[in-house]
Amino acid sequence: MDTGIGMGELRLDLSHARIPGGETNLRLKGGMGKIQIVVPAGLSITAHAEVVLGSISLLGHKEGGISRQLSFTSPNYAAAERKVNLQLSLFMGEASIVRLG
Repeated sequence: MDTGIGMGELRLDLSHARIPGGETNLRLKGGMGKIQIVVPAGLSITAHAEVVLGSISLLGHKEGGISRQLSFTSPNYAAAERKVNLQLSLFMGEASIVRLG
């Protein structure tokens, strides 16, 4: 899935989503605003977030300023039956991925 916003807020909650077997790719892009993804406990993810001007919060790790990037991969990602590849890109604002539980 590819989606984006020009300006505003995008919140994607995967805690009740039916994730199929294999790898699911989600690419979220934005101009100005906030992108937040909520990931359930136990779901294997790999994530890369980048923001030109603003902040990133990726499962508790935070970066802020100009031209910032953060990446994360679950320890069992390669062998996981269900996994999600998250790619976040934002020009100005706040990008975050949080895990429930």
